[in-house]
Amino acid sequence: MPRGYQYSYGANHGNHDNPVLRVADSFVRSKRHKGNIDKALERTIEFSCLLGPKQIAVAALVEDDVNGQNAEFLNDLRNKMKVIAKENIRQKGDWEVLSSAVMAVAQEAAQSTDGSNDDAADLNYEKLIEEKIVQIQAAKETQGAEVFVESDPAYAQVLEAMGEKSKNRNNDDDIELVEEDEAGGGVSEQLLKCPITSLLMEDAVKNKVCGHIYSKQGVLSLFRSRNRSCPMPGCMNQNMNQDQLQDDIITRQKVKRFKKRKQQESQMENDE
Repeated sequence: MPRGYQYSYGANHGNHDNPVLRVADSFVRSKRHKGNIDKALERTIEFSCLLGPKQIAVAALVEDDVNGQNAEFLNDLRNKMKVIAKENIRQKGDWEVLSSAVMAVAQEAAQSTDGSNDDAADLNYEKLIEEKIVQIQAAKETQGAEVFVESDPAYAQVLEAMGEKSKNRNNDDDIELVEEDEAGGGVSEQLLKCPITSLLMEDAVKNKVCGHIYSKQGVLSLFRSRNRSCPMPGCMNQNMNQDQLQDDIITRQKVKRFKKRKQQESQMENDE
């Protein structure tokens, strides 16, 4: 179950007789929790700005640092801010998992019970949602949970506010392309193709719930067809929405470099 959030399905949750609608009510109420997380992230970013190297107080501490204690103090504060930011982002991710699980169960229940209140009342919604949460979290963890945290735009803002380098900057020289460094020959073309359109993902977006990557154009076309299931085989995320998507700057840069490398190879062949 996501940290810091309790959910229940008692009769006091909404005035609906249908448990499916009560589950939906619980989802709406859970948005208040996300609002608190968003506010905490905003405050974290604001405070991080106060620790930036251009701040007068910070510059004064650095200038008056004789034995390195001020630098150690500043580094300790900055590390604490990074820890707080990561925890807030993890909680935001937990909420996204919960919201996806709740809505997926509500939709599945509505379909399986054919709108019957009696059939809906027989379902154990808490158990179904907990099982769905486990499925979505397992899929997310296989993608690397820490990668999600450090690639979140809010974390990049915290780092840049404190004068630290972000891996998410939209700059070829600033982005660490681990796969390219390890492989030596760059990323394979297939890994850079959208699972929906089969085209290179120049407008790549990453799903924050399950971690899968698609082209923005492809996933929006999926939504227009009213298909909300992640197109990746075996993925349990069956309730995608635009709130789950974030720009994948790293994949976009990989595509850009891949195309550039192909152009160079083609040019070399023509020169020969």
